[in-house]
Amino acid sequence: MSAAPVTTQGSSSTAQGPGAESSNKRPRRNDDEGDQPNDENDLSYSDDGGYDSSDGELTLEESMKRQRKKAGLRMETSEGRRRDAMLADIANAHDTPKAASQISQAIYEYTRMLMGISRKSRMSNNDHDSTLPPPPSDDEMKAWVNRQEDREEVIRKAMERGMRKYLAKKPDNFKPNRTQIRTVEKDAADRARLTIKLKPVKFTSRLDHKSSCRYAHNWGTKCEGALALAGFPRCTFDWEAGYDSPWNSSVSAIIISQWVKCFDAKGARAFAIVGSDNTDLNRDEVLRRWFKNKKGDYRKQTRNEILIRTSQGRAKVEADKAYSKKVISRRRGKAKIHKARLSVVKELFGEQSAEYGMLNPREVHSEDELSSAAPSKVRLGWRSAELDTFISLVDQCVWGRETDAALRRSARHLIERGPYSTTPDVDLFPPKKYQRSLVSPTWISSMQGVALTHLELNTTNVVDIRRAIMKLTKELASTPSTSQ
Repeated sequence: MSAAPVTTQGSSSTAQGPGAESSNKRPRRNDDEGDQPNDENDLSYSDDGGYDSSDGELTLEESMKRQRKKAGLRMETSEGRRRDAMLADIANAHDTPKAASQISQAIYEYTRMLMGISRKSRMSNNDHDSTLPPPPSDDEMKAWVNRQEDREEVIRKAMERGMRKYLAKKPDNFKPNRTQIRTVEKDAADRARLTIKLKPVKFTSRLDHKSSCRYAHNWGTKCEGALALAGFPRCTFDWEAGYDSPWNSSVSAIIISQWVKCFDAKGARAFAIVGSDNTDLNRDEVLRRWFKNKKGDYRKQTRNEILIRTSQGRAKVEADKAYSKKVISRRRGKAKIHKARLSVVKELFGEQSAEYGMLNPREVHSEDELSSAAPSKVRLGWRSAELDTFISLVDQCVWGRETDAALRRSARHLIERGPYSTTPDVDLFPPKKYQRSLVSPTWISSMQGVALTHLELNTTNVVDIRRAIMKLTKELASTPSTSQ
């Protein structure tokens, strides 16, 4: 009876051994299977409506749609940043006086005088130097920085000597308190500043005593003395750095402070400066604007200095200068013609007349051709024959109404700029919303529809061009009989 249970237990143990081993291995197989992807948790759909475990790619349409969404989001974000920056600039912007204001012109000319930059002249034989002074060299910058550091070192040593002398008069076990230390060091520093005065450095002046500057040159000399006392060897800006750099901010502060002294002493009375414009912030912003504009000019000047090292480069620089002079001359000539024609129309038709409004836009008036050697006028292909006739009659009135011989010759020279060029400029367009009947039909038929749509030409005949031509013809015809 006792063996049966043992045998049964042993046989049972023997019989369950493999089963137990397999039962122990089964969880391990389940653990290994748990590392494999589970079909029930796969996120890709199969063909029969379930999930597909195979790797795939986005279709071209899905990829393009995704790229468009990203590009749109980036554009929207960038546009938002630009809009916020623009609003911040507008909100924080200072209302600086215009460049043509008297305060701006006064500070500009004062700075040009100090830097030896001649005023722009319309004469071709202007031999004065109009180049910007070079920025400070590394040695000049280092000497200016070390000058301040050396002065601080001298004062610090004077304070140490003063403290040693003070302690030498006290017992060996004497320990000064904070108030005594501050008092002794301050007295020693004050004595050092009085005895060791700053000496001006050797200064290189660029003042041109032959220029037609509206400031007395002694004001420039005084400013140069202040710059030399501050350690600057010459008056210049660091054109490669920002306006708020240590060198530029110090130079600009001295220039403005010396200009204020000049203004207070009535040295700038030639400019008739408005008192409300002469503020600390306006003066600083005006000089900051001048510096930023000249920064670009200095880069161009540096490029030209590299070009003139070769013969071809020198020829290119001279050609660019000649072309720039032609452009400036053409712009001035067009402004004079525009003013002269409007004065005639104002006198004959009135300032509020439709004829005055017809000639008021600058696009109506032609310019001189730059490519030709001899003066010639650019023919505006868009102007109708009636408008050309009207302008020609106005030009005759410009010089015909003058009774002084010199003024008559000057007016005639202004109007008669030579013959019209044989090649009209097709890239010039009439003003927007201009009267359509004043535009050449041939020109309109040659233009694209999108250009005409953008011009929005007015179909209402505000100006009776034929009646205006008849009035000018009568004025010119009546002149001889009136003069007899």
